[in-house]
Amino acid sequence: MNKIEARSLLVLITFFASIQYVFIGAVTDDYSPFGFLCITNLIGFGMMLLIFAGAIATELYRMTKKDLWHSFLLSLELTGFNTFTLIGVAGAGATVSACILSSYFIFIPVISFVHKHEKPKLNIIIASVMAMIGLGMVGGFDPESLFDIHTLALIAADICFALYTFSVGKYSVDSSPTFLAMGQMLWCFLITAVLWVGEALVTGNGMSLPSSPSFIICIFYVGIFLKGVYSIAQVNAQRFISPIETSLIFSTEIIMTMLVSPLMGFILEIPAEDISPMRLVGGMIVIVGILAADDNVYKRIAGLTGKVLKREIGGKAS
Repeated sequence: MNKIEARSLLVLITFFASIQYVFIGAVTDDYSPFGFLCITNLIGFGMMLLIFAGAIATELYRMTKKDLWHSFLLSLELTGFNTFTLIGVAGAGATVSACILSSYFIFIPVISFVHKHEKPKLNIIIASVMAMIGLGMVGGFDPESLFDIHTLALIAADICFALYTFSVGKYSVDSSPTFLAMGQMLWCFLITAVLWVGEALVTGNGMSLPSSPSFIICIFYVGIFLKGVYSIAQVNAQRFISPIETSLIFSTEIIMTMLVSPLMGFILEIPAEDISPMRLVGGMIVIVGILAADDNVYKRIAGLTGKVLKREIGGKAS
């Protein structure tokens, strides 16, 4: 794989991620969130099992108790993220969901401070302020929307994903990335299966899921493209792309969601979102905030500035 192919692959999976909120928002009536997650986790685990079959057969003996424990902890954080995301997307809308979920980095400095007593960097503070301003514009600066159950659920999802991101960086040093990816998906399936059974016993609603075509399409879309293809493609493509380029590509998810949401709404026969100029500008501010949180952005800017200064000084000297 070369850089052009890697960039194209990252753009493609970003597009897949951008329309997931529209798919999920279209099928949020009368279904169990745990049932939805259980089925999609099973599909994702099945895909990983097929793709990593060779590696598993040759390296399974290397798996340790630490690998199992780390993957289990990651699965708890990932299950929390997915559950709160489903609850939030059900009422917040695709664009608002994409913006809020893209701002999870706001909580990482807090986690680092609590865990390592590290003070937040200036660029993280600036990025957090920009993200909050952008989110305020996307939400129309409505204070009541901050206390909406769906918005609170998306914020809880951000916290879970920030914890997940922090844990991945910590555990990947001592554990095999392949086993972590496979293990967390298997644990996610087992945990959501238990929660689904428990929910059915408590509510008495059984374990049935909707049989509508839109729900079935959503199940396979999320299971195949987001649980399976997305994870595998990201791991492979990012080996050839710098962090700053990856951040830039992933940050376009917000704009893609805004542009695709009306079209997907028409296809799925659901009300289209109102994409006002304020929402569009707010989404772009969130993107700039995401880039500002990446130290590599400043290094790249400093590098380019240095080259320009050298060129100007060299020109004057000549």
